[in-house]
Amino acid sequence: MEGRGIEALLSYHCLTGPLLKNPASSFGNVVNKYCVKFKTYIAESDVEEGAVMLPNMFTNDFGDQVQRFATLIDAKSNQFEVLVERIDGSVFFSKGWKSLRDFYGISLGAWVSFIFVDHMKFVIKLKDRFGKVIKPPVFEPPMHFMIDKTNVQTTFDPNLPPFTPLISYHHDVNNFQIEFVKKLTEFDLAKGFLVLIYEGEVMKMIDIRTTSIKLVDDCGDGWDCVLIFGSTPYQHTMIGGRWKRFVDAHKVCQGFVRGFVKGYFKRRFEDINI
Repeated sequence: MEGRGIEALLSYHCLTGPLLKNPASSFGNVVNKYCVKFKTYIAESDVEEGAVMLPNMFTNDFGDQVQRFATLIDAKSNQFEVLVERIDGSVFFSKGWKSLRDFYGISLGAWVSFIFVDHMKFVIKLKDRFGKVIKPPVFEPPMHFMIDKTNVQTTFDPNLPPFTPLISYHHDVNNFQIEFVKKLTEFDLAKGFLVLIYEGEVMKMIDIRTTSIKLVDDCGDGWDCVLIFGSTPYQHTMIGGRWKRFVDAHKVCQGFVRGFVKGYFKRRFEDINI
């Protein structure tokens, strides 16, 4: 704001400050209205990339408030946790960002409006490439996407390259020593349990003494699931808990699921890893 007059400085200070709580006058309502407009930023959602750079205006306005994680909230209270990277003065959303693609059914890309609230919380609204509003899906309770924080640094990494393709989340191939393929059935998708015959590679992946497992999808989100073992009509294990939430969130349909050791799975054709 160097070189600006006192009026501009005071306006900037007002617009970047907190909203007035329960304004009692029309003037207060107008101030809040302009504050919301000022704190609204727009970025693209490219289906080919799992990261996005926020506009530089956001960094200039609120760069001192940037934290390691952010929460995106839509009009139906669905929440997305994303990892934040700060590289060469720019702010990026990386791990967890790709979740918006499947959840909102983005196929050709979209524009995302972010309204900065505070403490790295953003209210989001989406429009497709033709300007049509993308209505958020309704879930009860609302969907919460939480990223898997395994091996995530608590501080920013200044050595990362400032290019979205290079900081997009991808599974670590070192986790893929064991692999199996499971054809999804109607039961797997509708009943809330993924049923696996307990033999071969599944026995190597899942200890029969285990009662829980975390599945990590290709967006970097973790899904805490429960394990139930059975012996009728054959030795098997059922993955429940948040499995059904994953199916609903990613709109999984009948097809194939490919599993890897350490709870990583990949759904063939749809490119979803859980």
